[in-house]
Amino acid sequence: MKNKIIKVSQIVSKPIILDTPGGYTIELLKPKIETTIIVRTKIEGEQQAEYRIVVKHLASATKSKTVLKGVVDGQAKLRFFGKIIVAHNCQQVEAFLEERVILLSDRAKAEVVPELEILNDEVICSHAATISYPDEEQIFYLMSRGVSRSQAVQLLVEGFLS
Repeated sequence: MKNKIIKVSQIVSKPIILDTPGGYTIELLKPKIETTIIVRTKIEGEQQAEYRIVVKHLASATKSKTVLKGVVDGQAKLRFFGKIIVAHNCQQVEAFLEERVILLSDRAKAEVVPELEILNDEVICSHAATISYPDEEQIFYLMSRGVSRSQAVQLLVEGFLS
């Protein structure tokens, strides 16, 4: 898997959207740089997709938020590997990594692996990871409002990915 390197050296107002599976390294090169990285994907049938995202904080006072969201149906397989690296000389870094997957089939598979490599004490870094099925209470609520089960699941998926 080829790794694409994205160097961020100025303030970017738009998030970095990664819509093609693969390996990505995002490097925050100057102080006070803030960035958001977003992956939204839906795979089905027998598709397989893998995202490897590494966010490197190479300067102090940088901020990143990485959000990886996936929906898996059929016999598809999705893998999210997210990593935040804070270099040794970087202080006052804030970073958050979120990996969330919804499975729409009992045969669908997903793997989420969040990783933090923090080489400095003065940082705020965290991660969250979940793999779940659609919430039955939410489906029931929508169905009680006259929506079919398949429409309810579709609405939940659209809301989850948006």
